[in-house]
Amino acid sequence: MFQFPVCRVKALSTMAVALVFILASGCAREFTISPNPAADGAQRREQQLTVARQRLAEVERSPSALREELRAKLGQARAAVQAALKEGPQDAEALALLARIDSMLAQLGPRARPEHPTEAEAEATLDRLEGLVKGGGSRGEVEAVHNTLRRLARRLKAEKGGIGVLYEKRAEYLWTVYADGLGTVRDVCPGCPVLDVATLAEGLRHPRLLGAGDYSLDDLEEMQVQGYAPLLTGDFNRDGTMDVALIGRAEEKGKGRLFVLIASVREGGYRRLFLQPLLEWNKAALAAKERRLILSHIFGPSDDFWWLIWNGKTFDSRYAGDDMGPK
Repeated sequence: MFQFPVCRVKALSTMAVALVFILASGCAREFTISPNPAADGAQRREQQLTVARQRLAEVERSPSALREELRAKLGQARAAVQAALKEGPQDAEALALLARIDSMLAQLGPRARPEHPTEAEAEATLDRLEGLVKGGGSRGEVEAVHNTLRRLARRLKAEKGGIGVLYEKRAEYLWTVYADGLGTVRDVCPGCPVLDVATLAEGLRHPRLLGAGDYSLDDLEEMQVQGYAPLLTGDFNRDGTMDVALIGRAEEKGKGRLFVLIASVREGGYRRLFLQPLLEWNKAALAAKERRLILSHIFGPSDDFWWLIWNGKTFDSRYAGDDMGPK
């Protein structure tokens, strides 16, 4: 077995130690950063203020979300501002943000015992309407509670002014969320036949059309802004007849699974054109752009959606890549 001479090994060892010492000394000189507590504190303060600004922006983009959701986001913003004030107690922006957040929290504060009897009734009616919209109540029930809340809001406007306006705006928002594109086929296409989802989605267990209760209020608001819905009508295969496209839910192995269904109106009924389960999706909606269908589980401008394109026989799903959403 070949071995280096002992003297050669010693020489190499000495050179290696010297080289390591030189490199270590150079690295220490190159990468050692002298501490700067003030700069570190300013950086941490800015990070916390960024979080607070983001939470406030989310609240302002969704002013009609559930009060509990708004309070949670404002609480996160307030905690971030307080952390920033620990780094800079006199920071003008942080103090201004804190005052703004506290004012917004006061407006959202719990009103379990409103002093005015009409306001107490309006508050209870609003809670009921929110529950119906989120829980997928029937259209007649939602409409009745909505009309009651509008009457109470008008009475409050006459008696107390501004608080009545808030209830009125809230009532109109919730009604829009529930009614806009979330009804039956007859709601969005008065001349179309009644749609039997169970027959068209044959092979799926207990299939049904998605309703308002299948989405969060934040999702519903974003869908309204961006033009998404669980049910659309149009000539999607360009043959001159009306088509219906919908997102539904069926039961499989004890849990719900979404699917997309497209059918064409034919002689007082429908003919199925396309049926595709959406594996691992927990929410979805459709939009239309340039007479083509868009399928997405993110309801905003995004590259996370698919085109559904007619190929002459059925619809191909094609990932959109860098295209933008419907708006």
